[in-house]
Amino acid sequence: MKKILLLFSISIVMSLNIKAQTPIAAFTTTITCDCPPTCTITFDDLSSSNPQAWYWNFDDGLTTNMQNPTHVYCIYGTFNVTLIVFNSYGSDTVSCIIVSDTSGCHACSTITGINLLPIGNNIFTIIPNPAQDIITIKGTALKSYTIIDMLGRKYKEAVFADASQNTIYVGDLPKGMYFVQVKTQSRSSVRKVIIQ
Repeated sequence: MKKILLLFSISIVMSLNIKAQTPIAAFTTTITCDCPPTCTITFDDLSSSNPQAWYWNFDDGLTTNMQNPTHVYCIYGTFNVTLIVFNSYGSDTVSCIIVSDTSGCHACSTITGINLLPIGNNIFTIIPNPAQDIITIKGTALKSYTIIDMLGRKYKEAVFADASQNTIYVGDLPKGMYFVQVKTQSRSSVRKVIIQ
């Protein structure tokens, strides 16, 4: 009886030390385009916080639950590829625009133009979102930010003046969806923002 009680109490202590985290979705792309419009794209999942299920929507009527799928586009067009990752604590979504045209197939990587540090969950917030002229980024120990568009083009990059709250003028950006990466001394996090 004492052994069972001892094992039971150890498992309770261990379970109390586990920190629950929703996954953070991220992926990269590798493109092979030998004969436009036919392009083969390999999607590599880079999601963190232990996702247990994946849902890919390729925006051409096809979907998959594979972790690292390969997909073929056979027509010209613009496709908004979406990855949703799940674990027992929740889900997260990230998207990437794929453009297939006469010059080939182009994709933004969800991390294009961004130097990655270990991912930190919820190290900052953006308000308002969607925004028109100004966004405020709030967090702790903020160091710098980078704003890129869906095609991976860098629009803004700077060091924060304040470590906890900063206002950024975004009225000069074209309307659309952007990724904002914020870095602290040791961590990095990316959030989407919509400029209207």
